[in-house]
Amino acid sequence: MGMMRCVLCLGAVALAAGLWETAGAQSQKAFEVASIRQQERPATRMPSSRVTPGRFEMVDVAARDIVARAFGIDWQQRSRVVAPDWADRETYEIRAVMPEGTTERDVPEMLKALLEERFHFKGHIEQRPFPVYELVVLPSGSKLREVPAADDLKKPFVSPVGPAIFDSLSGVQGDQLRTIAAPAGPDSPGGLYYMTSRTSYALRTLPGGVRQIDAVRITMLEFSQAMRPSVDRPIVDKTGLTGIYELKTVMPAPRLSPAMQALLGDRIDTAPSGVSVSRSLEELGLKLNPKDSPVDFVVIENIERPSPD
Repeated sequence: MGMMRCVLCLGAVALAAGLWETAGAQSQKAFEVASIRQQERPATRMPSSRVTPGRFEMVDVAARDIVARAFGIDWQQRSRVVAPDWADRETYEIRAVMPEGTTERDVPEMLKALLEERFHFKGHIEQRPFPVYELVVLPSGSKLREVPAADDLKKPFVSPVGPAIFDSLSGVQGDQLRTIAAPAGPDSPGGLYYMTSRTSYALRTLPGGVRQIDAVRITMLEFSQAMRPSVDRPIVDKTGLTGIYELKTVMPAPRLSPAMQALLGDRIDTAPSGVSVSRSLEELGLKLNPKDSPVDFVVIENIERPSPD
């Protein structure tokens, strides 16, 4: 899902850091060719990232956003990249050709090479406190039903409305994600379906912007990711629930940035939905605890405006 599907794993940056530090003088994967252009129009401040066969692009991105993408930090946590003012203000458009055989999983390494070559980037990782929610089980116990894993990656998709808007497979063998966008109809809200070799769940938007999570099979990490747009902090799974579970719940409408609110204007449904994260989780035997937890930050030591194409 590009930046709309950002895997929320606070250890990801540490892993990225290890790859970055050990890559050093070794050969890195790199884009075959990349165009970087400063945008002249006012930025929407809604960075986007997209991978298509053989192509990669980022639009409306500041240098800080590029660093965040390279080190596995989602846009909502971009404050975990410590950058100079210009690297957060000036925006760019990047369009690149990916080498044959590379996938979306290779993009971070190729972005690091691009940052080093074109932005003369240098930096280091350090831990700092960061506000998060810890997902925990209530003292009364979990009410989730554990179910066996099943592989739906190659299962035919059937919609009561019609064929899927898109049906794509990303990732490497053994760790693939199938994403399906189903059309909406009079009796069907449509939505996005996610399938792996073990899990299968759907995210649907109901009236008032309420988000329904309908999981035939889901892990707690996936559930934490699915909840993320409805809360104001990253979620760290501390439930200790390591299985696969069946669940169905609703979450409030996604939290919108001021820029997004200004962009959508009157199209935003401001009517109260009555849906509460805490009540929905309580029905599952879960809750969120606010914490300040040490996480990895990327501290930029040097970054320069990119060299011309």
